[in-house]
Amino acid sequence: MISNDRDSLLTLEDVLDWEIKNGEIPNGSVVIMNSGNGPNYGDKALYLGFPSDMDFSNPDVVNHMHFPGFDSEAVEWLAENRQLCFE
Repeated sequence: MISNDRDSLLTLEDVLDWEIKNGEIPNGSVVIMNSGNGPNYGDKALYLGFPSDMDFSNPDVVNHMHFPGFDSEAVEWLAENRQLCFE
């Protein structure tokens, strides 16, 4: 999953589509998402999706973060149906 949307989420539909193409995810597997955000890793503001003029000392800064992740429905389904552990 690679998207230009800074708030994109890996959805249950993405997981099920992947399984159709690649086979069922084995129980106990680790699921890793390629969001395409890796090249931004060296730039904290860009990697965490902050506006370029953000003041990092502001305690409300977390309210402005935008980055890809896993949709809660997908995580719950994977935990329940593929016995994945998220610790």
